[in-house]
Amino acid sequence: MAGKGRIFVILSVVFIVLSLGLSASAYLKFQQEKTKNAVLQRELEVVKKKQDASEKELVGSRKIAEELGAKLKETQGKLDEFTTQVTSAKNTKQKAVGLLSRMNTDLKKQKALRQELEIKFNQAQEGINRIQAQLSELENKKAELENKIKDLESKLVVTKEELPAVTTAVSETVEEVKKDSGVELGTIVVSPEIVTPQVSAAQTPPAVEIPNVDTAQVTAPVTVPVEEPKKDQETAIEGKVLVINRDYNFAVINLGSKDKINTGDEFVVFHQDKEIGQLKVEKVHDSMSAAEFSSPEMRDKVNEGDRVVRKAK
Repeated sequence: MAGKGRIFVILSVVFIVLSLGLSASAYLKFQQEKTKNAVLQRELEVVKKKQDASEKELVGSRKIAEELGAKLKETQGKLDEFTTQVTSAKNTKQKAVGLLSRMNTDLKKQKALRQELEIKFNQAQEGINRIQAQLSELENKKAELENKIKDLESKLVVTKEELPAVTTAVSETVEEVKKDSGVELGTIVVSPEIVTPQVSAAQTPPAVEIPNVDTAQVTAPVTVPVEEPKKDQETAIEGKVLVINRDYNFAVINLGSKDKINTGDEFVVFHQDKEIGQLKVEKVHDSMSAAEFSSPEMRDKVNEGDRVVRKAK
C-alpha cells in the first residue's frame, strides 16, 4: 500500500510539474501572442494612418487630375487654334514665296532694263560729247569768221565823202543807157551803202549763210531815171570780189538778187585786167552772193577787189 501511495505521489508531482510546465508554456505563448497582437495593432494603426493619408492624397490627386483635365482641354483648344494659325501662316508663306518669286523676276527685268538704259545713256553721253566737240569747233570757226567780218566791215564801208563820186558814176551810166535805148523808166534812189555782211558759221561748205545787206538812207537822196533792159537782151554785169574764204573755197561778190543774179550763174574773174579763172554762184542774197571757185588753184590767185563779169548764157 505504501508503494502505491508513492507512485501516486510521484505521478501527482509529475502531473503537477507537467501542468505547471504546460501552464508556463501557455502563459509564455499568451504573452508572446499578446505582444505580437500589440505590435500588429500598432502596425494596423500606422497602416490606417497611411491609408487615410493615401486617401487624402488620392482626393488631392483626383482634384489635380480634374484640374489637369481642364487644363488639358484648354491646352487642346489652344493647340487647335495654334494649328489653325500655323496653317494660315503656311498659306501666307506660300503666297509670300510666290510674290517674292514674282518680285525677283520683276527685279531681274528691272536690272536688265537698267543696264539697257545705262548703255543707251552712255551712248547718248558719247553723242553729246561728240556734239559738244563739234559745237566747240563750230564756235572756233564762228569766231574766225566774225574776225574776218570785222576786217570786212572796215574794208567795205562806203563813207558819205564817196557819195558824190558814186552818184556821178550812176548818173552817167543811166544817161548812157537812156540815150541808147530811149526807154523812160521810174526813178531810183542812190544812197551810200553801209555794207555789213554777217556770215554765219555753216557746218558744211560751201553753203555759207550770208544775210542781206542793210542800207542807210541819206538825208538828200539823188534820184535819177534808170532804163530797164529788154527781157531778151542780156547785158554784161560786172562787180567785184568782197571777201575770200580759202578754207571753204568760196568768195563773196557784191552782186545779188537785186542785180538779177541767179544760182548757177558763172563769172569770169579778172586781176588787173587779166583773166585768172571763174566763179559759180551757189547762194544768192539781196545785194551779194557766195560763189564757189571753179578750181582749187583759184583760191591762191583771186584777191579782194578783183573784177568779176557774168558770162553770157
